[in-house]
Amino acid sequence: MSDNPFDALGLDPLASPDQITERLRELIEEASDPERARLRAAWEDLTRHPTRRVELALATFVDLEPLTVSAPGPRAALAGVSEREGARLLAAPVSDLFASLTRLGLAPSEPTGYVSLALDPILKDHRS
Repeated sequence: MSDNPFDALGLDPLASPDQITERLRELIEEASDPERARLRAAWEDLTRHPTRRVELALATFVDLEPLTVSAPGPRAALAGVSEREGARLLAAPVSDLFASLTRLGLAPSEPTGYVSLALDPILKDHRS
């Protein structure tokens, strides 16, 4: 369980001290004695110490698990392209590479300065 009372108790991090008090009062009514002591300590931490409340509220918006991203290798980006064509593309200068990708339908025919996210090989596995 999280040490952050906002996460642990499902409290809104944008709630005011009055809203926090109201919600914790509801939780205390249904809690056992040991749980009541824990809820009271959380209430004191969140309502009597504004700086601490802000720190804890901000911490709810931070994912403490680092995002692991691995870029696909060149072969994964060229899936569906023949091995011979892929080898030629990987050895080509950038201008030739762009022309070949355009011909294969993997890049827009007119350079726009923007690349469609639909063509991003990293994001393709994370689309819903």
